[in-house]
Amino acid sequence: MAMFFADCLPVVLIGLDPKIVAIVHAGYKGLLNNVIERMLKITRQKIEPSKMLAFLGPAIGPCCYEVEAERINMFHANFPNIVRKNDKALDLKKIAIHQLEGCGVGLKNIFNADYCTSCNSELFYSFRKEKVTGRQAAIAFIAG
Repeated sequence: MAMFFADCLPVVLIGLDPKIVAIVHAGYKGLLNNVIERMLKITRQKIEPSKMLAFLGPAIGPCCYEVEAERINMFHANFPNIVRKNDKALDLKKIAIHQLEGCGVGLKNIFNADYCTSCNSELFYSFRKEKVTGRQAAIAFIAG
């Protein structure tokens, strides 16, 4: 399976026993609507979240993702321990990790490709920086 991203956060969820793979498109709208929790509810039918691995791909970082106060306030209402009212930028990965841990995925099972797509636009597409549409792909599959 494959999913395409630019500045949004790709989250690849993997279960080893039984084998299961899922890809989550975790942009601000998805995170605000608990897209990770929703996916883990689906996969929970096959495997407990505590047995899942989560891989966070490159995404725009808080260094480059300044947003309007209204968006900050929406996130603060849902994640008051993660997003403060006086914040100027969103940290998509921090919010995703909070959601993963809240669903039972252990921090030791969460792996982060620590790249900001905007800061590293020579490696990744960043619509926010370049204003040109381009995409990276997250590809996951079960072998054998």
